[in-house]
Amino acid sequence: MIEWNEMHLQIRDMMRRFVEQEVKPNLEALEHGDLPPYEILRKMIKSFGIADMAKARFARDKDRAPRSDDGDMYPGGVCIAPGCLSPLRNSHSRTGWASRCACSSLSAT
Repeated sequence: MIEWNEMHLQIRDMMRRFVEQEVKPNLEALEHGDLPPYEILRKMIKSFGIADMAKARFARDKDRAPRSDDGDMYPGGVCIAPGCLSPLRNSHSRTGWASRCACSSLSAT
């Protein structure tokens, strides 16, 4: 059996309190579509710091993303050509971004 540490137990208790205070009183309206869940979700995201964690992760990932010579980030992706699976890179052309594979077996414009 997995033993939860003190932080896990605190998160569990905070989530239970949130559900008791915000979700349970509105359960009927939420289930029947009379109340959209967006405000409750926004409140949960703000209460638990999820937005701050997502912003920090995005900034970290953005700093680690591979870049082209002119500083533009390469979007992620993998070539699906048989036996290749190499990372996709993008080249900027007059028509926009065109994905190309390092093995040159797959090219999209």
